[in-house]
Amino acid sequence: MVIMNTFKKLQLAFASIIIMFTGFGGYAIYQMDTLASATENIFQHPLAVGIAARNLNTEILQVNLLLSQHNNHNNNATIRQIETRRFAMQQEFDIINERYLGSEIDVKNILNQYNKFFKLAENIPSNPSVSDMHPIQGSRLNELNQVQADFFIANQVLIDFASNKAQNFLNTSTQARNLEKVLSLVFLLLFSIIITIYIIQNLIGVNKEVSKQLHLIDQNILMAELDPNGMIHNISHALCRALNSTVQEMTGSDSHFFIDEPEQLQQLKDILSSEKGAKMQIQKIILDEKVWFEMSIEPQFDQDFNINYFNLFLTDITSEKKIEEVSITDKLTGLYNRNYFEMFFSKEMRKAKRDKKLFGVILMDIDYFKQYNDTYGHLQGDYALKSVASMIDKNTQRAYDLAFRVGGEEFLIIFSVENNDQALAFANKIRTDIEALEIEHNSSSVSKFLTASFGVGVFAPSHLLNENEIYNQVDQQLYVAKNEGRNTAALISVE
Repeated sequence: MVIMNTFKKLQLAFASIIIMFTGFGGYAIYQMDTLASATENIFQHPLAVGIAARNLNTEILQVNLLLSQHNNHNNNATIRQIETRRFAMQQEFDIINERYLGSEIDVKNILNQYNKFFKLAENIPSNPSVSDMHPIQGSRLNELNQVQADFFIANQVLIDFASNKAQNFLNTSTQARNLEKVLSLVFLLLFSIIITIYIIQNLIGVNKEVSKQLHLIDQNILMAELDPNGMIHNISHALCRALNSTVQEMTGSDSHFFIDEPEQLQQLKDILSSEKGAKMQIQKIILDEKVWFEMSIEPQFDQDFNINYFNLFLTDITSEKKIEEVSITDKLTGLYNRNYFEMFFSKEMRKAKRDKKLFGVILMDIDYFKQYNDTYGHLQGDYALKSVASMIDKNTQRAYDLAFRVGGEEFLIIFSVENNDQALAFANKIRTDIEALEIEHNSSSVSKFLTASFGVGVFAPSHLLNENEIYNQVDQQLYVAKNEGRNTAALISVE
């Protein structure tokens, strides 16, 4: 009887062990499937949606650029190109509708902004009042830009959701992998040889798939880990390639590898100090090319809510920046164009008043430029404009200097200044540098070389003028300079 009871107990213990082993094995397989599924989901859902949403932004910018360059002579061509862009955007919407894991309301919001944008865009090519030089101006420009901005805001919801979802999948993958290691050790110690072999076989298969997926992430996603002091703890090979560096060189180095601009580097340090997530745009010169990234910074906490490190996700937005740059840049001179000036001028004026700083404006005009074109031809005239613009750009390299081409031979500069003498000296420096180019101008009664006249305005934070009144004040000073014999600068100071 004792032997029978012992045998029954052994049977029960053996059955319990088998059940326990089966439970552990099933849970291990479940965690492995979760790991593979989470890694796969990163590519199947959030990354696909994120790329599609960013492509929508690019297409919208390209449509806006087409409209800004439109004239009545290429109306049909512009419409065809816009329709091509709309077809491309519809394909991106199909991807979003199929794979977006968030609320349908998010998709409806961006679709509403999309419809508003193109409803306005369809009216612009057929508008007979639009001139060849400025196809979109005034309220139409503001309305179109506002709708475009609303579209970007609605689209950013999709991008943010996709980014967060990718992070969640990645966190799930990481957690599952850590648990997998613990369970694997338990199985190796407790399971029988047959069960152990079975688990090892399955584990090897899953690890190969996971390693493949993680390798794809490492090779294709621009990501890094920073400690709270801004030192690089870990970095993907994809980001190293983008920065023209190596993992060995960057691991353990300071975050200056990401950023060239001191102001942007300080902004990153401020974000790390705040211990909060944030986004910022950075630029870096790589192989003599300016590259733009959008950087997402997310803190990672331990169980005591202390920050272990910061996750950095970077997206190359250079193409978007180039499209934006084309839309706001004068093609001939490379300076900002009139449209960008009209959008930016009031913003800079308000910023100077808010910061209680003097607001400096220079309006300059090349002397006797019509006669120059008549004498030397328009091709040489274009060369002269580019040479003058290059000299203006050379003198406006400070972060708070902005230079625009606002007319045929007319340029405008916004700058920060401490006093009137400094403003006048700044204008005269540019004026003498232009004359020092020694561009021959035999049709000028001022000099044998090409010269320019300058109207200078310095406006105190207490002034009550609007942007049009400021422009008129500086324009009047330009006429004063011309009446005084040209190749000179006239200044007005407004309290």
